[in-house]
Amino acid sequence: MKKALRVLATAVAFSSLSSFALAADAVKIGFLVKQAEEPWFQTEWAFA
Repeated sequence: MKKALRVLATAVAFSSLSSFALAADAVKIGFLVKQAEEPWFQTEWAFA
């Protein structure tokens, strides 16, 4: 029983590490660019 749990725990650990490594490559960072012509930007700018 303990051996089966140890094997299961090892398998879960390796699968989580491999999925973490795959997810790390997929991270992308973007920026929100405000357009000055949009009405909500005009009111935001007026209160600044």
